[in-house]
Amino acid sequence: MGIGSFVIARFGMKKRYMGLFERLIDIGASGLGHGQPFASKAVEEMAMHESLSKVGGRAITIFDVGANRGDYSELALRNTKAGDRRIYAFEPDPAVAAELVARFPNAEGLVVVTKALSDKPGKAPFYKQERDRISSLHDASSKPQTHGPQVVKEVVEVELDSVDGFCAANGIDHIDILKVDTEGHDHLVLKGASRMIAEGRIGSIQFEFSEMNITSGATFMMFWEQLSPGFQLYRMCTDGLYPIDHYNALRLELYYVVNFFAIAKNKG
Repeated sequence: MGIGSFVIARFGMKKRYMGLFERLIDIGASGLGHGQPFASKAVEEMAMHESLSKVGGRAITIFDVGANRGDYSELALRNTKAGDRRIYAFEPDPAVAAELVARFPNAEGLVVVTKALSDKPGKAPFYKQERDRISSLHDASSKPQTHGPQVVKEVVEVELDSVDGFCAANGIDHIDILKVDTEGHDHLVLKGASRMIAEGRIGSIQFEFSEMNITSGATFMMFWEQLSPGFQLYRMCTDGLYPIDHYNALRLELYYVVNFFAIAKNKG
């Protein structure tokens, strides 16, 4: 009998140990990276290096979707060369987009786009939170949140576009990294990139999975079905990328913030 089987046989399904097993779930989720924002920049930079190391002989194109005040754009600027890059930072909140422009007044190759990306063009309400980093196209103010209540301070109408539509309109034939952090809307951003994905025109994708996916109704299975045919999915670790080789609901449907990375199978 292995140690796991022994523990379950001895302590499992007993009231007095329920708290212990709940805590073990918490520890396991944290070890997998869920709810660990302190490690975010380090793992994002590691994944960016992994992706950009496979680019050769052409200019680099990066989409920062849900740019907020530009931390990921700053990372992209730092890891690419001026004159050899195009970084599109999409931020639908006009006030935050203005701050983003002010942060990078002379950044060569950075284009700020005051739009939200979705599955199709149009207009939609955008829920501005007191903590604007979690503002979203989805209203979660009435939903319980592990990291505290969400308070909507204002609702504004924003313009929507899609990855496919924006690329077609701007003559973009390849995206090296599509980074998506849209507080529950990521699956619809990827749906709006269906043509670019199907034609093999996206090298790598970083997306977020969090409690906001409960509000938007997105499961990890949706991401798996969207991406696994053409991409290898990975957990982003501090020392490299850990491959996800099959779908496992117990390990993947964890609705607490974490980023995943996907690299096209035909890349490199």
